[in-house]
Amino acid sequence: MVILDELPFKMVEGEGFRAYSQVLEPRFVVPSRITVARDCMKLYVEEKKALKKLLKSQRNHKGATIGRVIEECLVEWNIEDILTLTVDNASSNDLTIDYLKRNSKWKRSILDNRFLHVRCCAHIVNLICERWLE
Repeated sequence: MVILDELPFKMVEGEGFRAYSQVLEPRFVVPSRITVARDCMKLYVEEKKALKKLLKSQRNHKGATIGRVIEECLVEWNIEDILTLTVDNASSNDLTIDYLKRNSKWKRSILDNRFLHVRCCAHIVNLICERWLE
């Protein structure tokens, strides 16, 4: 519920939520916001590993292939709206973003996907520093 409805973790400690949970199922012990946050982070880490494994299993690292895999994940996770996708400077990422813009099956796009492609500033700064240190 917290992830699906994008609710703050502290919601589970609210008086209204606790009363609602008690009426719904008196035996249910409402977890603390710390427990909910920890469980959400655990789920995030598991899904991140699964996504990395899926991407590594692809023999072809062309932009369209990566785009298809990302699209499959977004559909599976019921993510309907994307504002940005932050990537590094690899040329295949340009093709990935183009694929997602052309083939998006989402109900609607945010700002017509004008800001879908965002380059990672930390990666760019890292490249600049590495070049300067040479």
